[in-house]
Amino acid sequence: MLAPPPLRPKTAAASSPGCVSAPSATRTVFSGHYEAWNLTAASLWPSDNPDKRRAKAIHSSPKHSVGSGGQSVPTYYLDTSALMKRYWTEAGSDVMAELFERLTNSDALATSQLTVLEMNSALARLLESRQMDREEYQRVLDRFARDIGDYGFTVTPVHNELVIEAVSVVREYSLRALDALHFTSAIVAGELLGNQNLYMVSADRKIIEACGKYGMPVLDPIADDALSRLRSL
Repeated sequence: MLAPPPLRPKTAAASSPGCVSAPSATRTVFSGHYEAWNLTAASLWPSDNPDKRRAKAIHSSPKHSVGSGGQSVPTYYLDTSALMKRYWTEAGSDVMAELFERLTNSDALATSQLTVLEMNSALARLLESRQMDREEYQRVLDRFARDIGDYGFTVTPVHNELVIEAVSVVREYSLRALDALHFTSAIVAGELLGNQNLYMVSADRKIIEACGKYGMPVLDPIADDALSRLRSL
């Protein structure tokens, strides 16, 4: 079982105005991790193979694969609303901590390039509002970047074909633009990983509703039964 670092509580806001700007801190913290992260994405979505760049199952229900022991092998797609709870203590953080603690080598994690942008945006707002000081900001960014590699995340790139598929998702499920990109990315990740037992991990109401219509199981970290549901997977 993988053992991630313990979830740390929020730190006190900085009392001095000496916080660095979010963009420069982001470049500094991620500079040592982007190369490996990009290689992971490129290896899963090679540019010279257009067949692998298409979301082939947008309008069909997800399939479920079975592991060698006869049990379904789960793939967890984590959107930003869920993943942020691993790094910033709020409702649902206990569920996310346990999800990472329970991971085995057969489990798979996935997210989108969009998550990197949204995580940076959310953390930059916390820094600007002084809910997070510079040290905590850099520590969280560094931990997030390391988690992408350490846990072997499948990272789905955001490119023209994904956007085109997301347009059809917007029309069919009435999702907001970025929610549609996450929803489409989850389906693509399931395809790239062999349509394993795919779970959307999200606290976003609209995404959860769309998953219900599509037939994709959901783990909502802020639901009352989230821990019991996680333990039953």
